Amino acid sequence: MSQMTEIENMYTLTPMQKGMLFHSLAEPESSVYFEQTSFDIEGQFNVKVFEQSLHHLVERHDVLRTIFSMYIPEQPLQIVLEKQHFQVHYEDLSSISTSNQEKYVEMFREKDRHAGFDLTRGPLMRVSVLQKSDVAYHLIWSFHHILMDGWCMSLVIKEVFQMYQQLLEQKRPSLPPVTPYVRYIDWLENQNMEDAAAYWKRYLEGYDLNLNLPGRRKKQAEGYQKEQVVLEITKEQTAQLNHLIQQAQVTQSTLLQMIWGIVLQKYNSSNDVVFGAVVSGRPSEIPGIEEMVGLFINTIPVRITCTEKESFLTCLERSQQLSIESKPYDYYPLYDIQVQSERKQELIHHIMVFENYPVEEQMEKFLDQDYLSLQIRNIQIYEQTNYDFFLMVVPGERISIHFEYNAFVYERQEIERIKGHVAHVIDQVITHPTIPIEEISILSEVEKQQVVFDYNATEAEYPSDKTLHALFEEQVARTPDKIAIEFEGERLTYEKVNKKANQLAFYLRQKGVAADQLVGIMIERSPQMIISILAVLKAGGAYLPLDPQYPEGRIQYMLEDSQTKWLLISEQNRHSALFSGEVINMNNPDLFHPENTSNLESITEPHHLAYVIYTSGTTGKPKGVMIEHRNMVNLLHYQATKTTIPHPAKILQFTTISFDVSYQEIFSALLYGSELHLIHEETRTDT
Repeated sequence: MSQMTEIENMYTLTPMQKGMLFHSLAEPESSVYFEQTSFDIEGQFNVKVFEQSLHHLVERHDVLRTIFSMYIPEQPLQIVLEKQHFQVHYEDLSSISTSNQEKYVEMFREKDRHAGFDLTRGPLMRVSVLQKSDVAYHLIWSFHHILMDGWCMSLVIKEVFQMYQQLLEQKRPSLPPVTPYVRYIDWLENQNMEDAAAYWKRYLEGYDLNLNLPGRRKKQAEGYQKEQVVLEITKEQTAQLNHLIQQAQVTQSTLLQMIWGIVLQKYNSSNDVVFGAVVSGRPSEIPGIEEMVGLFINTIPVRITCTEKESFLTCLERSQQLSIESKPYDYYPLYDIQVQSERKQELIHHIMVFENYPVEEQMEKFLDQDYLSLQIRNIQIYEQTNYDFFLMVVPGERISIHFEYNAFVYERQEIERIKGHVAHVIDQVITHPTIPIEEISILSEVEKQQVVFDYNATEAEYPSDKTLHALFEEQVARTPDKIAIEFEGERLTYEKVNKKANQLAFYLRQKGVAADQLVGIMIERSPQMIISILAVLKAGGAYLPLDPQYPEGRIQYMLEDSQTKWLLISEQNRHSALFSGEVINMNNPDLFHPENTSNLESITEPHHLAYVIYTSGTTGKPKGVMIEHRNMVNLLHYQATKTTIPHPAKILQFTTISFDVSYQEIFSALLYGSELHLIHEETRTDT
């Protein structure tokens, strides 16, 4: 038979399928988008009959006979074959011990995950049966996510066992007809993409926060080591959450998205945050959509915006209204949404998923029916996304929230802290739904004790009469020849950094920089950036960090709003057109006069400003937060002397210059004799 006669249909991909296809082709060794469901079967199980029922299942659903073509790169196609050869892999383990059986099963599952799929050849589904005894089997069902949603597993397993039972009874398999997946593709192609694009552009207008999660670190190894921490909400708390849902007339997903949004706001000192949410994507206007097998899900942004004085309940009700308005456009591709946003591909770093139809629960409900004469036990589901962190919400009498993460990027103790913060916010909003946003705290009582009492207990001990640059100069005197900064093979000693900073500080003071006057710094992560920070402080001024990745409009607003008079830039970032004050290029050799290497006489006191950092405001305009020398000195001293963690010899400067934590990284190194290691922005975003 020719290739043409073997093809039943051809059509385009959904936006989500396109993203999965390109990612899979770019990283063929990755196990991202690999789905695996496994479970034990107890009873008399006929593997041959089960294989026949699988053949009928593949004939029944076009997506299970689908492969993907990149023959035209600009227009990839999914090709439905008339026939797709499918065979169950079977192994008999009954001759080996129970303990060795379990070891082999785990090894087999792991090996199966790494086997992957060839999207251009198929089949994109595998089923393996490992027999443990005459009445004990382990079934492993794997597929590529590009074929179907995880929730489709309950549908296909239900159907395959229905047909299995019919075949055992020597009946012809008979199930109600299904709607082919192409009907959904047709529906998608008829949607108004221009209206959807306009909606999402309005939805994200003015948002430019570089959102951060605590505990993220440089990737420790290649690959993905999947781990999870689970928050089990009690029955009583679940009942209270459900009462709040009825009171506010919102959905469970909106309520939990709101709670997570509040946690993110507290982490980022912002009243405006965005994260991703996975939607089912099954349009109700397509007949038979609930029983259709295929990939329908999509990821869309969720924006949580509140003012500090608003109540939680008011914000919750507004979020529900926005969710209703978004629903008609939730089919629009995420990558197109990102392109229209100011943050581009940096818009979404993690997602929240709601398992509205828990697969395990659905499978157990069907497979435990008496007429099957089989018992299903120990259902395990494995899936991997391309996000290093995501939340899975599982409903039930006790709602559970699974914090799943890549252990090469996050440490378990940090995820445990996040779990605790979410639990604490839940406690507050279920007991006091009208609590003002500004009064919601993410800190547990133990953490409050550490922050309020232990932290303030340093009041008599910390060097309250010292500024940041004075403490740095003291460290230079102690370790002049020690390496202070390492950047791509370049190594600068404490003495050299100090001299360069003094030269620039002398120049800035001649320009008129004085106490509490702001100097903008818009320089890529490099030794120049660190030297410029120290120089501004030594000159007597305070610095205004400006992330070169920020949109021009945000940079211009921050410069004007702060009334900054001077702007330090590097060769790579010449934005003088945005600035009416004096632009100082760090590559100008006149800035570094060889005779001006001594420490300047300080003109600042601990109560003077060290820096001003801007966070996203509630009106779309950033707002500046002023940090004095004594604030940072107190914090650094507490971290160095009141924690049990040994001070590291090397510290990585990882976060962006616009994020407050970056200055803890910088000064906790330079004020305590550590090596500060810098990396390019490209390297940071790749980790």
